[in-house]
Amino acid sequence: MQKLRLKELREERNITQQELADQLSCSQQSIHNYENHGTQPDIDMLCRMADFFNTSVDYLIGNTNVRDPYNLAKYEDSSEKEIRLVNSFRSLPEETREHFLALMESYSEKQ
Repeated sequence: MQKLRLKELREERNITQQELADQLSCSQQSIHNYENHGTQPDIDMLCRMADFFNTSVDYLIGNTNVRDPYNLAKYEDSSEKEIRLVNSFRSLPEETREHFLALMESYSEKQ
């Protein structure tokens, strides 16, 4: 397996190893080892990483340079704001997504 793009993705988000570890429910030492010592995460962890960074496992492990094969930009009727909203939503932890959906639904009900 090639070197993970984990450090690159983490630094793009401007988060620490500890912050990423908290989001992925693992230790800071695990993140450090993935980034610096070639330790390979299991498939469950790879999936959590890919979900967090809104990318594919293939991109994360270096098998492709296509960062987001499911990018909503391919849908011509999506506005830039809609694309940004969905991409931001996908990067949120599940609990925050639920709160966000409830908030959006409450606004919709008031209309």
